[in-house]
Amino acid sequence: MSKKVLDRFKQGDRDAWAELDRQYRPAMRRVAERILNAHNPSRDEAVAGDGVDDIVDDVFLELWERRETLKVRDSLAAYLNQAARNRAVNTVNRRHRDLPLPAFDTIYETTSGGFLS
Repeated sequence: MSKKVLDRFKQGDRDAWAELDRQYRPAMRRVAERILNAHNPSRDEAVAGDGVDDIVDDVFLELWERRETLKVRDSLAAYLNQAARNRAVNTVNRRHRDLPLPAFDTIYETTSGGFLS
């Protein structure tokens, strides 16, 4: 990716934004998909693409909103892949936090007649 495209993007050029999307979206999707699939409790079916696309869309939206102050230290690819990774990890953590807990009596029930017997 050329510095010219990044400069155009920072100035609000939507064509430059679309070019960045075309170039970096596939790798970002792979990063997010690997993380979501690795933490998929059923493991027998892949994570729906919608969750992956939502993550990548959120990263690109935030990139657009912060374009004027964006400071890329190393490479834009590394920056975007790390952002996708962070969003995917946050999504996994949120999903685990929001899982319903089993009923108390099913957790502590034993063959001897109960938790306190």
